[in-house]
Formats: sequence, structure tokens, C-alpha cells
Amino acid sequence: MVISLVGPLDENSRPKFQNLSDEISQNYGIKFFIFNFRDVPTIAAEAISSLTQLQMKIRSQKAELRLCSIKPNLKEMLVKKGVVRGLELSDNLAQAIIAFSPQKKGVS
Repeated sequence: MVISLVGPLDENSRPKFQNLSDEISQNYGIKFFIFNFRDVPTIAAEAISSLTQLQMKIRSQKAELRLCSIKPNLKEMLVKKGVVRGLELSDNLAQAIIAFSPQKKGVS
């Protein structure tokens, strides 16, 4: 499932994150999630906890997550704060999709 985030992520984003959380819960069988940050210019501190909760929900479902197209300054901030794991990052949507392919994972 590809989730495209749009606009600045801040305290006003809570309803968006709650909707995403509900959607993730409704799609329990999905094992691959991609958060596409292409259209996110900023991430405020208030949004980081919501993002972390979404990641925890995905991991608790034994699903995999990739974040892609994050602006370099935002990527650095998320990595430093421990919000993002290095293996969960992809430069763009195409690379994120390829990262989930069986060949990339060493599965035949």
C-alpha cells in the first residue's frame, strides 16, 4: 500500500494520521507499506509522535515499511531522532517498490 503524504506535517495533521491509522487497521493483511513524502516540505515536532505511532502499528502487524522521497534535511532529522531506520529509507517510490521485490530480498 502506497500512502502519499501531502503538505506540511504539523499539529494540524493529527486527523490525517488518525485516518491513516484506521486505514492501516482495516488492511491488516497488507504486508508492505510505503510512505511517500514527495510533497512534504516540513515535519514539525508535533507530527513526529504520530508518525512514530503509525510505524509501530505497521511493525506490530508484521508488515514492512519504506519511506521514500524525503527531503534530505527532513531525512537527516528523522534519522537523528531515531524515528526512521536506515533500511526503511528509499530515495524514490520506484526504489521503495523494488526493495519489496522477492528478487531483492533473496527469495526465489
